[in-house]
Formats: sequence, structure tokens, C-alpha cells
Amino acid sequence: MKVAFVAIGDPHDRSIWAGTPHYALREMSRRLPDLHVIDTRRIDAVLLGLNRITRRIGWDIAREPIFTRLYASLVQRALRHIDPDVVLSIGASNKLADTQSSWPIVHVSDALFETITSYYRKYHRISDRSRRLGNRLQQRLIDRCNAILLMSDWAKDSAEEFYSVESGLISVVPIGANLDVDPGVEILNSKKDKLRLLFVGIAWDRKGGPLLLEVFRHIRAVVQDAELHIAGCSPPEAQGLPGVLVHGYLKKADPAQRAVLERLYRDASIFAMLSLEEAFGLVYCEAAAYGLPAAALRTGGVSTIVKDERTGLLFDPNEDPRIIAKRIVDLWFAPHQYDAMRAAARHEFESRLNWSIWGDAVERELRAAARRGAGESDLDPRPAQQSGIC
Repeated sequence: MKVAFVAIGDPHDRSIWAGTPHYALREMSRRLPDLHVIDTRRIDAVLLGLNRITRRIGWDIAREPIFTRLYASLVQRALRHIDPDVVLSIGASNKLADTQSSWPIVHVSDALFETITSYYRKYHRISDRSRRLGNRLQQRLIDRCNAILLMSDWAKDSAEEFYSVESGLISVVPIGANLDVDPGVEILNSKKDKLRLLFVGIAWDRKGGPLLLEVFRHIRAVVQDAELHIAGCSPPEAQGLPGVLVHGYLKKADPAQRAVLERLYRDASIFAMLSLEEAFGLVYCEAAAYGLPAAALRTGGVSTIVKDERTGLLFDPNEDPRIIAKRIVDLWFAPHQYDAMRAAARHEFESRLNWSIWGDAVERELRAAARRGAGESDLDPRPAQQSGIC
């Protein structure tokens, strides 16, 4: 089976979309020897730079016809050269929606356009024109796809409510923890001698950092030697607080900095990230790999990963910080419940939240789409000339 791989950005760059295209490519390359990456990095860089400016005034130029047609032309040319059996899209809606050929497409994303732009406050300023263009483009891709794999039940339910979607087209397939080395089930044998909370995130405010500091203040009043470790950012309001240790941004591509992050996961007792907005939250998957119960808010796709009272603690977004603190402290002082939650979190990683399981599901969909594509015609199922979009 020959597969064309198209991603939202350069999949060789681990900084793109929290490394999702990178790890997706690594997993599928391991499985599929005849996989071909379609490189659009030059236009990606130009568009990224422009969008940083234009989004400030509510203009999402990535969905403007001039760019979607340019992407379609580049991708179309590459597809004709590769002549794949199926196309795998990793968040690449605006690159594939306007291609004119009928190669089968399997699309992977955290959520679709309307879900994201309605949910995240930073997109609420998008103009009516950009929203209209984005939704039309998303619908065109939906109409082209043989399968759409979204990462959460929240994303699936929202997509089916807003868009015209055939029954069975969308499936929920969580992505995996972005780890280079699996810490192994032996991580459960490590003893936790101190209550250490771990926060890993770049967007401090959106990830609920200020709320977590308030929660930690109440925890510290009861557990006086408790610690809060912050990685991914350096919030000024966290500097110098008793029990709070700020490690700053840590690059996984740097071996020394990655080792620091791995040590933080190993030493932590509970992963605490109270995100106010989170379409998925792959760091919760990473925490599960290390057997860490997670404290999180019920928002976006988080509840697909964290199961309340089984693999972590979920809270309503308006929950009193004192209640959040009390439940965390109660869990810490209930060793049998805590150990069971650690084991359940690790089991979720092994059974659902890793790239190998994701790859199994994607490969099945790719092979099914390729078979359906081949059966569409006794002649060439991928005509080079076609009017309109399938």
C-alpha cells in the first residue's frame, strides 16, 4: 500500500502542533515502507508568519481561496507524482480540501474548524468571512474523506452536530504520549515519598496556572512539605513562592533538557494541569505513561483521557479551589486508592493512549480506504481531471 502523508506543518519539526505530526510520521513510517511525505514547508513558513499578523485583526488567511488553491496545486502535483493508494492527512484540511482528484483520504485532527473556533477564546475575534470560509472548506474536506479520526468524544459530538456528516464517517482515536522512551510498567514500583505536583505547559493562563497556584496554596496549608514543579514556562507570579519550583521551557529535542523533564515526571506524585481550554491535552497521556494520576477540569476533550476517580480527578470549571485542594490531599492520604489510580493510569496508556494503538487504528482505516478506493472503478480510481469536488 502506497501512502501519501500530508501534515498541517513540517512533520520533521518537533515544535509543530506539540510534535503531533512528528510522532504520527514516526509511527506510520515504522509500519508503512511505501510512505511518502508531501513537503509544503516553504509556503507553511510564509503563511505562519502572515497569520500571526492577520489573526490579530480577525483575518484567517490560511482559509482564503488564494492560499487553499495554491496548496491544492502543490499537493495535487505531488499526488500525481506519487500516485498513492490513499492519503493520510494530519490536520491538513486547508491543503487537501480543494484538490481535484479522488484519492481516498483519511483525516486526523483534534477537532474540526467550527469546534475549535467556537471553543478557544483566542479565535472568537475571527471575522464572519474567515469563519464562513473555514467552515465551507471544512465541509468540502469532510465530503472528500473516507474516514475522519478525531481525538475525543467531545470533538466527534461537536462535528456531527454542526457539519453534514455521514453516519460512521467519524471515529474517536486518541493520539499517544509524545515520548521517545517508554518509562515502562516498572515506573509503578517507584515509591512516592512526598506530594509533588507537576505542571507541564507553555500557555500558563490558558492551562489554568493561576488557578493551580491558588489550589496549591490550600494544599500547602495542610501538607507543609508539598511541592509544585512548573515546566514549560516561567510565570512571574510563581517565582519565589514556598514549595514552588519553576524549571522553565524544556526542549524535548535537547537530550539534557529532555532528561530534566523525564526526571520531573518520574519524581512527581500527581500531574496537575487545570486547563480552562483544552481540545485534547497530550500531556495527560504522558502523565499516564508515568503512572501519574491527573488533576484536570472537565473541558474540551480532557475527559476522553482522564477518567474521574479511576485515573485522576476531574473538576467542573467553576469548582472552588479549596474543594480541588481537598480532593487532591484526600487522594494523597489514601495510599491504596492512590496506588490503584496510578496503576489504572498506566493501564490506560498501555491500552489506549500510545502511538502504537493509534497506529493500529489508522493503518486499519488506511487499508480499508485504499480497498474502497480501488473498488470504485475497474479503471483508474484516481482520475487526474475531474470537475468539482467529490
